[in-house]
Amino acid sequence: EGEGMSFKRLLILLAAQASWASSDAPSNHRRAADSVPADISHLKPAGLALGARRPARGDGLGADRLPQQANPPGSVLALLRLSEETKHAGWEQLECEPLLPSLPQVDRLLHLDTAKGIALSSAIWGVCLLTIWAWPWLSLEIKQQAADRIMSTIHAVMATALGAATVLWTPPACEVGRHCWLRGAVHITIGFLIVDFISQLVCDVWKQWREADFSMLLHHVLVGFCLGVGVTCDLAVWFCAALLFNEASSPLLTMLWYLQYTKQKESKWFLAVGVSLVIVFFLCRIVFIPYCFYKWVTIDFCNGANGVRAVLFFLVSPFFIGVFALNMAWFTKLSKGAVKKLRSIV
Repeated sequence: EGEGMSFKRLLILLAAQASWASSDAPSNHRRAADSVPADISHLKPAGLALGARRPARGDGLGADRLPQQANPPGSVLALLRLSEETKHAGWEQLECEPLLPSLPQVDRLLHLDTAKGIALSSAIWGVCLLTIWAWPWLSLEIKQQAADRIMSTIHAVMATALGAATVLWTPPACEVGRHCWLRGAVHITIGFLIVDFISQLVCDVWKQWREADFSMLLHHVLVGFCLGVGVTCDLAVWFCAALLFNEASSPLLTMLWYLQYTKQKESKWFLAVGVSLVIVFFLCRIVFIPYCFYKWVTIDFCNGANGVRAVLFFLVSPFFIGVFALNMAWFTKLSKGAVKKLRSIV
């Protein structure tokens, strides 16, 4: 008798599967949704309880509409998707509001998928660099020495603003979902790193207009790789975007280079810019990186993931340590230079 009941249940499941595969399944689904009482605000969908992204404002999923399921419940793909959602059920994804609601077309560019976002960013930074090279009021020597430095200053202003917006307007999160402007902020920096890496290869390694800085080339490769893994796998993207605030010191570094290049090391401007660089570097890196790590601790190191994701989340802490150690080495070098300059004046 038990086997008979199991066989009946199997027939019922197969019939349900076939009904979902029929052409009128979506309309049946909508009719069933229409029959639900309107006052259901006290209920929480199971998908959200498991950490799925809530419908963000503007993505077309209002409270009175239910998204059509790509796969019927009980199918293999649906079960795999459910497993993907529940394997890190210890947190909820970030509810990401639009960054520029008054400029929807610009804001939409920040919500592109990873491949399109990085490709578009690289193309824009490439056009920016070519525009600097084509600028008629800059000498050829300045272009050879500083075209990519000018581009890096433009990127630094944008990255600092995006990093500050991340910290001020969004809470720390392990995952941000596939439709969040934080991903676009990281795409912008990855595209810049690609173009700047190519520029350094041409100017420093191939043409040898400047002395090659292989540590900076290695920096671009490692940082670009880590950011790429983050946005591709949705791993600690909030922290990737927040750390863009580190770029606040880059414009001052470019100014210091220009004063040195134009032989103004003995001017008051050189001293003022140098001291400002040390102060800003200390605040936006030596202080800010531990602050971001503190935020990482407050969300329990994103414990709760399984498999490869658990290993990748575990590697975030060593990444923080490595980044902080590198910036401490740079800060020590800057501080020694500033102290030496001050002593020569006194």
